[in-house]
Amino acid sequence: MTHEIKKHDWTYIAHIADSEIKFEVIPAEKFNKTPFFHKLFALSPNSVDSLLGQYIYATHPFQFNDIFDCHEDLIEFDHEDAIRFFITEYADTLISKEKMEDMLKNNFKEISTFVKRNFREMIYANFGIFSMTSNPESLLMWSYYTNHQGFFIEYDISKFPFKYHGPFPLNYQEKIDPISIKECGIPLAVLLQSNLKYKGWEHENEWRIIVESKERMIIPSFEHLKNLGGKERKFNYPIEAIRTVGFGNRFFPPEELRIENDKVMHVTLKKDIELKSKILDFLIANKINTCFAERNGLMKISFGGMDISKTNDTTYVFSKENWVDRRKA
Repeated sequence: MTHEIKKHDWTYIAHIADSEIKFEVIPAEKFNKTPFFHKLFALSPNSVDSLLGQYIYATHPFQFNDIFDCHEDLIEFDHEDAIRFFITEYADTLISKEKMEDMLKNNFKEISTFVKRNFREMIYANFGIFSMTSNPESLLMWSYYTNHQGFFIEYDISKFPFKYHGPFPLNYQEKIDPISIKECGIPLAVLLQSNLKYKGWEHENEWRIIVESKERMIIPSFEHLKNLGGKERKFNYPIEAIRTVGFGNRFFPPEELRIENDKVMHVTLKKDIELKSKILDFLIANKINTCFAERNGLMKISFGGMDISKTNDTTYVFSKENWVDRRKA
């Protein structure tokens, strides 16, 4: 069975067979689709743990920094069967079958509002969003998310072993119309809700994968939903899925740097020593491509590949002379 709908000039498709769903997004304009995408991270214990532990975190929309992203009001629950299905499959702990039927008969508006308010929280117990960018050289992105003091990971998502849908570019719109559940059904509602975003975010060039879990995951919102329990939102991948790790221009402050020449620099860690040394040691041990952000004129940054070696517990050497692109070696 295939459901298809066109919204804001894009086509959204859900192929459903034997309880398995396959999503498809066809943009109005052509995008250069590649399995290689970037995720920017601020330097923190969580981001370092994610790199060393080789996992992505499948975010619940409640955790997004944009409060309108995947907003509950994007979906209008205007169909009884969809309401019945959602409550039976996802929200039976919140409302009984008897009360549901009574409200469908006598107070449809109230139960429709109830489902709207709980749909996103509950449905994303089995789905999570992993957001990436197609442009790792965006000055705005580095400024917003890391103040140029963080790092990025370039992933080959084709090597992710867990089930996911996408990658899909986001459909940025100035005005977004609500989605009728009667018109599109629940699977397409999830796809549309996670794909439409306000045009003001367009500069992020965001791509997403929707990670699917058969096992309920933690719902990190209201206390009574957290108490439902579930697995961590962490999904592991093999080391081959990491193509490159790149450092922001301020990852190493001036007091940690000694520039030997235009091809070699020495780094003596003085700040966040444990976190930084964990990253650097991991990259050296696993022979992962490394690059460093440099100013390119007055308006741009670009990344140049550099080899890393370690001379003592806190001192490292970055060299352009010895760099080999291990993706091609």
